[in-house]
Amino acid sequence: MKKISLAFTFCVLLLSAGAQSEKSEMDMIREVFGKEWKTLSGEALSLNTAEAEKFWPIWDQYRSDRKSVSDTRMGLIKNYADNYENMTDAKATELAKGVLKNESDLNKLKSKYFKKMSKAVSPIRAAQFLQLENYLDNQIKAAVSDELPFLPHPVK
Repeated sequence: MKKISLAFTFCVLLLSAGAQSEKSEMDMIREVFGKEWKTLSGEALSLNTAEAEKFWPIWDQYRSDRKSVSDTRMGLIKNYADNYENMTDAKATELAKGVLKNESDLNKLKSKYFKKMSKAVSPIRAAQFLQLENYLDNQIKAAVSDELPFLPHPVK
């Protein structure tokens, strides 16, 4: 988990530095984790050769399918930031519903791939995959939450 923490720390530093290039924050996360996520997963799971042959094609498809869910999450964050100064009840409701749907979509995707991996490799390996995904997701969510300002109390 130390290597995961180091890669994650690097990613957070990129986010908090607010790199003002043409690349989006999501592109930077993908660069860091896209190259490292598979390596980190491999190290954390320590798959044997037979397991790896079955696991990695499913994992690759999961990462591909997950891209749209991640893009939606980043879009919601951008929408929140764009509307922060002039937040209305309607926009707050729209964003909250979007976040809840995004979480639901991610959980459905994880459930789908947990089942696939359980059948292909084993339930224990699938649970390890899920544990690692949840750990990394929670770390990223915590870092993003730390960077986003909390909405002010409504003026009455």
